[in-house]
Amino acid sequence: MIVSAFTDAYSRGPSYEERLKNSARVITLLLKSWTGILYLCANEGRAIRSVVEALRLPYDDTRRMD
Repeated sequence: MIVSAFTDAYSRGPSYEERLKNSARVITLLLKSWTGILYLCANEGRAIRSVVEALRLPYDDTRRMD
């Protein structure tokens, strides 16, 4: 659910950037703890793989989070 803001390219709208920033904050918090890293790597690493793949998307707003 957290990663869906990065991977869903069709849900662009007025609240898209806010959802993207909030998801980026949550993923950052998850990456700062062992529990979060294990959570992102569960299910054969699907969540962390989705985050890495989202960084490769051609959309600049997905890669650039201030």
